[in-house]
Amino acid sequence: MSALSVALTQALALARSVVLARLLAPGDFGLFGMALTVTGALAVLTSFGLDTALVARDFQDERELSLHLDTVWTAEIVRKALLAFLLVAAAYPTARFYGSAELMTVLCALAIAPVIQSFQNIGLLRHQKRVEFRRLVLLEQLTNVVSTVAAVSLALWTRDVWALVWTQLISAAASVALSYALDSYRPRPRFDRDALRQALGFGKWMFVVVLTAYVTTTADNVVVGRMLGAAALGVYVMAYNLASLPVEAVARTIGGVLFPAYVEAGARAGDGKLRDGDGQFRDDQLRNDGAPTRDADARLEGALARAFTTTTALLTVVTVLLVLLADDAVRLLYGAKWAGAAPVLRVLAVVCFSRGLLQTLAPFVVSARGPRPEARAKIFESVLFLAALYPLTRAYGLTGAAWAGACVYAIALVVRLWLVRLCAPRALGGLVRTLLRSLAAGAFGIVAGSLASTLAASTLARMLAVGLASTATVLLLLLSSQPQLRAEASGFGAWLLGQLPTRERRLRRHAD
Repeated sequence: MSALSVALTQALALARSVVLARLLAPGDFGLFGMALTVTGALAVLTSFGLDTALVARDFQDERELSLHLDTVWTAEIVRKALLAFLLVAAAYPTARFYGSAELMTVLCALAIAPVIQSFQNIGLLRHQKRVEFRRLVLLEQLTNVVSTVAAVSLALWTRDVWALVWTQLISAAASVALSYALDSYRPRPRFDRDALRQALGFGKWMFVVVLTAYVTTTADNVVVGRMLGAAALGVYVMAYNLASLPVEAVARTIGGVLFPAYVEAGARAGDGKLRDGDGQFRDDQLRNDGAPTRDADARLEGALARAFTTTTALLTVVTVLLVLLADDAVRLLYGAKWAGAAPVLRVLAVVCFSRGLLQTLAPFVVSARGPRPEARAKIFESVLFLAALYPLTRAYGLTGAAWAGACVYAIALVVRLWLVRLCAPRALGGLVRTLLRSLAAGAFGIVAGSLASTLAASTLARMLAVGLASTATVLLLLLSSQPQLRAEASGFGAWLLGQLPTRERRLRRHAD
């Protein structure tokens, strides 16, 4: 269900970006990107990860859970009202910084969005805690459909940046309305000091994680917009969004499912005891050396190995395709005016690979050792990124900014593997072997695709030949060298075949 939702979400996102790229100018996307850097920064600075704390914490009964839900919901309303005020206050200095008068009006309009979003039904978090995603999937898909229809309609009407602004507001309103239609929980204003304190104990480290993640994903937009202008930023944002589609797929499908699953498994490994504010097991609740704990750890490491193997294979295929087909894909999807995005997209494909793997490893680290190690790692990575970003952008322009991200995310992947070694030393060897085999398969896939590109003349024929040759080479090498991947592929094939007779029987019953 989650995988299907992500596939539909990414398909809608790609279709929406293609249509909007044809209707709007790079400067419109650049102006909107400037606004999002400010809204994102202020959202991060006022965020404390309270919702994540609810997912990570165990509760004695539904009454206690409801008290915590209502407290966090009330705190979020206050927080986002403050965020709206800060956005309005920051509108004028931000417009001066970027040298764009229209940006001030755009930011004032976008300040309404967090106020609307603050009323989202927090009861949906109960389904995430239980690893039940059916209603969350339905909410996401319905919201995406509304956003896509609104974006295309408004772009046809306005043909400027306001199509993106109004889409943001409509999407927020639709998400709030649908959240109450899909869940019977009705939050009410309540404030419990102990509940808020417990959420903040976990959230203080999640705040650091989110803040540093913002730096490594958005600082390049700030530097590019300031140094190279709105049109260049629009090109960069378009390339970044296209490269991020597979990363978002991994984050939503695997990362979003793994964290609550790891937390639940970690609680069982800790004999079901509650965690403290930092997400760590309390000193008097340390794990024993008994067989149940070893079995739980083995299951946890096995889940990590399976997720990492599958994710690495998928990301290797996608990365190879982006490297080989960047020029043709940009021209075919977005048109000649976006041609400058192709070389940037090729570099950002490397970012895509590392970021996607981080979405698999980070939930394991947070669930096993709490958010503190993840926060410290992200602080280190954000400092490296800021140190490399300005000189590389100044020397090499858009591709320089992309290379800064590629280098830092590669270092981040090594750091995360080291953290996994501290949590699950037995799993590290298998993960490293999987990664090295995938890199080798990707290199052979690039060679095979490059050779295939010489056999076709037209753009579509070349894309087809390159895609088939590179994908077949990568998958053949990975399946032949990784028994774990063969087992996962075999299991998925058996599940898929098992669904076909069921569907046929349903159709026959319906016909009868």
